[in-house]
Amino acid sequence: MPLHHVEKRFYGIHVINAINAIDYDRAVIKQLETGLRVGLQKHAFVQEKIASEHIFRIYLDDRVQWKVFVSNEFKEAVESGGLVGFHFIEVWDLENTEA
Repeated sequence: MPLHHVEKRFYGIHVINAINAIDYDRAVIKQLETGLRVGLQKHAFVQEKIASEHIFRIYLDDRVQWKVFVSNEFKEAVESGGLVGFHFIEVWDLENTEA
């Protein structure tokens, strides 16, 4: 979606692809004293659920979380295309996941 600016061209995106992909056995969940689960301290995903996804958000219980996750392929495409304005942080590495 183009965003209007007098000098530059900007684009925004609203990611609506939300999947239930948290591996609750391996993830570390942030939880309030009330028991409400509000986020992740350590991310862990079910590989089969994210294998074909390149940009997505996740459900924590029945609520869609605000963070956007991308695949390595998406990150590489952004970097090789010279796109700017992205900040990538690795939160999970399949190759370093304990079985």
